[in-house]
Amino acid sequence: YYFRDRYQFLPEDGYTEMCTRMIDGIDLRLHCDFLSNRSELACMAKRIVYSGAIDQLFDHCYGKLSYRSLRFEHELFEQTWYQPHAVINYCDADVPWTRIVEHKRFTNAASLVTVITKEYSQSYDGVNDPFYPIADATNRKLSEKYLLHAKANGIIPIGRLGTFRYLDM
Repeated sequence: YYFRDRYQFLPEDGYTEMCTRMIDGIDLRLHCDFLSNRSELACMAKRIVYSGAIDQLFDHCYGKLSYRSLRFEHELFEQTWYQPHAVINYCDADVPWTRIVEHKRFTNAASLVTVITKEYSQSYDGVNDPFYPIADATNRKLSEKYLLHAKANGIIPIGRLGTFRYLDM
């Protein structure tokens, strides 16, 4: 299991197939930066569902929200398994990574090699990718302004960055 939650799932046909079915019949544009093409794209849509950083959507008009980023290191091992579970979290101060993911454990794939990914927490500097909101009192208050602004403009924010909430995904 991935979490200790009572109900868990991995889509039977994989996430790619699940997402493909979800967007069937929707005009989808890839490799197009919404923020750089906002005027053109907003005119084409009846409704905007936005999954990026909510403060960036509104050009930080109320101020910048704080985020945490991640750095990933992938390693290949010529052995059947690396660890006993798909994900192991590390909370000790003397361990530099926050978790190790062994990807083939999710599907119990049969292979004589395995790949792991170590995740390292790092500060968000505006250049790297924001992954997690820092939801302290100041940021929560600021994010509420952005969420009200989105609602007033008919925008549906989704995901961790859009809703500025940690979501157990």
